[in-house]
Amino acid sequence: MSQVILLSLTASLNPTLVAATTVMLLLDRPARLMSGYLLGAYMTSITLGLIIVFSLSGSSASNTTENTLSPAADIGLGALALVVSFVLYTGRDRRLKERRQARKAASPDKAPPRCSVS
Repeated sequence: MSQVILLSLTASLNPTLVAATTVMLLLDRPARLMSGYLLGAYMTSITLGLIIVFSLSGSSASNTTENTLSPAADIGLGALALVVSFVLYTGRDRRLKERRQARKAASPDKAPPRCSVS
């Protein structure tokens, strides 16, 4: 059942592809039609990819990599994100929330700040 749900979610991302595949499967020799469809998609995506790569090779878009973070900074930020997600997933942040709530309850209510009108 979970496999059907996963496939239906994947199919919802590209309904045109699902319709074309369904029609091809209902016709004679679906393997030949599907392989032609696949080869056409490969040819289109590879051709467009090559056009984009070769047309941008001399532009300023290819020189922007000089101002990015170092790989060590990327790894550090990724590790930090993993630690934060682990702490939130395991519920270890509850102690901090409880301390904040206890500190808030222990402090006397402060009067609202006064506005000075000139």
